Amino acid sequence: MTYDSAVVGAREASERLQGTHIEVIDTESATGSGLMVIEALRLSAQGHTSDEIVRRTQELVPRVKVIATLDTLYYLQKGGRVPVLAHLGTSLLQVKPIFEMYRGEVSTIAKVRTAKRAKSKLVDLLREDVGEGRLHAAVLQGNVPDEAKELEERIASEFDCAELYVGTFSPVIGAHTGPGLLGVSYWSESETV
Repeated sequence: MTYDSAVVGAREASERLQGTHIEVIDTESATGSGLMVIEALRLSAQGHTSDEIVRRTQELVPRVKVIATLDTLYYLQKGGRVPVLAHLGTSLLQVKPIFEMYRGEVSTIAKVRTAKRAKSKLVDLLREDVGEGRLHAAVLQGNVPDEAKELEERIASEFDCAELYVGTFSPVIGAHTGPGLLGVSYWSESETV
């Protein structure tokens, strides 16, 4: 769902539910929004006002990041998102791209050889970014549940996790990447806004 669609839906719902105010927040991230929703629900359960919840959620927008790796660029190439030569080169050399989804932008941040090294690189990048801060994270996967479980166990053992979930990437993302997508959506309590 786009931000504009959410605004239209909120307006229609507010009209039907007289006296109800619905605040739409652009999270700039379809993948990382789940952690923001969890934080908003936590604050609501603790009795915070809607203004406090909105403010806190907006503070999280620039802090939530997603890093991920793909087993293959085949599906991205078939969808016209990467050149044929990029797919062939990474496939022949077993190169696994590591990319970051941050504030609506996707960028390649590393390339490693083999899937095992890619998982280790995800943890290394997470450590570099989070440091000693308490971690709020969700391991996300696209049809690779065993790899997700392995990554979850490693993160749980190496980080101070305030919360750690396992879930799936959205079908929209999976439609572009195909199976084999593995990543982490996260934010750290040590970060300053």
